Amino acid sequence: MSFLYASLADDTTDEVISKIARLDLLIIDHVGYIRSKNEYPSLLLDLICACQDSTSIITTSSISLEEWGAALGNPTITNDIVDRIFHRASLINIRPGRSYRSEGPHAPRAPESDKPIS
Repeated sequence: MSFLYASLADDTTDEVISKIARLDLLIIDHVGYIRSKNEYPSLLLDLICACQDSTSIITTSSISLEEWGAALGNPTITNDIVDRIFHRASLINIRPGRSYRSEGPHAPRAPESDKPIS
């Protein structure tokens, strides 16, 4: 989002969005972690609209869809974003699931003193 936000300064936003819209795949990772600036929801909506029928979009989020509005800072525009993302979309909800990061083979192990006594 920061490069898209930066494009506002030199008035190249339309050019940046056009380039992104020509991609085959756009991945928006960790929607809940996007730092919110007043312009972000509108920029994201413009981007989603430009990509909607030509680019595959994958979004990931650790927060529920209901929380996106608060996270992005504008619930009204966020509703439009969600509406466009889910138009002809497939939703894959992996909650509740096991975390590979916390339970996988490379996950940190609890110290022996923290393990339950059998």
